[in-house]
Amino acid sequence: MKQTTKQFAGFTLIELIVSITIVSMMLFLINRIFFDTTKAVSRGIATSKIIANARAIGDQFQRDFVDSDSAKYHQVGPTDDGILVILNKSFSGITFHDPRANGGLVTRSVRSDQLMFIYNNGTASEPLEPLAPGSTGSFSNSTDAPYARIWYGHVLYTEPDGTDPTNTSLGNMNSLNPFGQRWALGRQALFLHETLTGVGLSTVHANGMVYYSPVVGYTSGTTLNAGVVDQLYSGLTDIAYFSFNDGSSAGGVANGFLVGNALSTALLKAGSGMTAAAYKTQCYDLTYGITRLRVNPRPGGTTFMSSEIAQMHSLFMTEVSDFIVEFAGDYIDNTTGATGADSQIDVDRSNPSFPAIDNDMNGVPYTYSGGNIIWYSHWVNNPRTPASYDSTLPALHQVPTGVGGFNDATPGPSYDTTSNPALSDAAFVFRHDDDGAGTRWPYLLRIRYRLHDPKGELLGYSDASGQAEPGKWFEIIINVNRD
Repeated sequence: MKQTTKQFAGFTLIELIVSITIVSMMLFLINRIFFDTTKAVSRGIATSKIIANARAIGDQFQRDFVDSDSAKYHQVGPTDDGILVILNKSFSGITFHDPRANGGLVTRSVRSDQLMFIYNNGTASEPLEPLAPGSTGSFSNSTDAPYARIWYGHVLYTEPDGTDPTNTSLGNMNSLNPFGQRWALGRQALFLHETLTGVGLSTVHANGMVYYSPVVGYTSGTTLNAGVVDQLYSGLTDIAYFSFNDGSSAGGVANGFLVGNALSTALLKAGSGMTAAAYKTQCYDLTYGITRLRVNPRPGGTTFMSSEIAQMHSLFMTEVSDFIVEFAGDYIDNTTGATGADSQIDVDRSNPSFPAIDNDMNGVPYTYSGGNIIWYSHWVNNPRTPASYDSTLPALHQVPTGVGGFNDATPGPSYDTTSNPALSDAAFVFRHDDDGAGTRWPYLLRIRYRLHDPKGELLGYSDASGQAEPGKWFEIIINVNRD
């Protein structure tokens, strides 16, 4: 009997290997496309957030200096006894996350400047309204004020209960603020209560406006966590019992610095009751050049005390490493290069010419003969290479000739590198009694800041070696009220 063998169709071993290889390659390509798309979307979202944060910072600065509706200045100039303080500071050896680096960490210098000025809302019918709680049993505040002391600079994160971390140094790896891109920018609007009798003053307030002014209204261990220092630098309030306009305010005089019309010719004018050394000391105490302003970004527990809520209000923007404040003014004659004002912003004629800057306050441009605007600070900073400063280099101070040391006989703006606060390398003080009727005050401020995404992945400008650095640089130029 003849036998037949059935033939079954199938893949050979070679065909299976080829098929598996093709499928694997397709899966790899699909996975790669998905990964790249996800990464691109993630970076796009991070970039959008950084741009939004930059816009928020710029908008807040503009609102603090100028009323966009009326085109009037909020920032108070010397004619109305305003003051302006700039502290320049550079920290070296600050650690940053950088996934490209060996070990994922790099170090570099970071600028940590401070800016302080007086704010006026311009109308008594629309007083300023504080945000920090006015009492221990409330999260609101009914006190209002026409004036405020505005301060910008890096802040220090506290423990969740509001107490200081073990190490209070920014950039220290044992602190709560170890990495440069995780530093936070603070803004404190300290509202100055004008009612001398205390009527309408909130229960919780500071008796004075210097950084060590005592804060009243809390009880340690009950309405205030034990260990939290009840002074202004702890961020517990944004109301100060302190009159800007009336020198008879016992609260203001007894607890610190009073820049009031009633006292401007008696107590604060150099050589007439207050020496230049005392004046600058009081101005420094209006900043946080001695100790950082505290903020609590993450109170512990599920219920919050009003003091914990108050400590959150000065946290302006997270992931801000460098914060640089520079100014432009009229201290040299642009034609001759000699010391002396010529009613034009100082320019460096050795650099290419820029068009005139339009002063949007009156529609009249600042005119000059050409050249880059000179931006003054403690260091020579090239605006196109923001990382060019180096605190370890010799003192190449690019400061105006007209801004010298403090002198009792010349109460104009002053530049100080010897007795400046601990958290600054140099300080500029533009005084309320500028003897040049504001002529030595700046025309412009340039604020530069570097923003980061939470993962520290986005890259910006290249450093001197040509290596791109984490973070994106932004800047805003602000008109200053010199009147």
